[in-house]
Amino acid sequence: DLHDTYRRLFAEKRSREQAYGSTIIGPHRDDLLFLINGRPAKAYASQGEHKTFVIALKLGEFQHLEQQRDQAPILLFDDIFGELDAGRIEEMLNQLSDIGQVFVTTTSRNFFDKISHFKHTTHYYAVQNGTIDYQTETPENRGMQGA
Repeated sequence: DLHDTYRRLFAEKRSREQAYGSTIIGPHRDDLLFLINGRPAKAYASQGEHKTFVIALKLGEFQHLEQQRDQAPILLFDDIFGELDAGRIEEMLNQLSDIGQVFVTTTSRNFFDKISHFKHTTHYYAVQNGTIDYQTETPENRGMQGA
């Protein structure tokens, strides 16, 4: 069983991990192989396709945890939209808007320009020059700031 395997490995590696000050094993160290038409995505997929695979994997993990625990986990995505085009961003946000509480971070100043046709209200914190401002955008006012 996977749980017992990890428990055994954690116990075996604990002293080395403490000496290194870093983890040696764990699910975050797994190397998953995604295939596109039978070929490794790592070699053939664009950066946007890579990001899409990662997001799909996280959404699958979310659904699995929700079913196992009968409670929706909180999702946190850190700067996931950087290499995605506007259409893909909008599709991902549409999927995320239906699943519960989601936190997305981005350093992209034009993020909301990319989703000008997004059909849901968004709430966010804008951090600029050490100031944090809570903001809300509705489909009606999106893209009209500074106009």
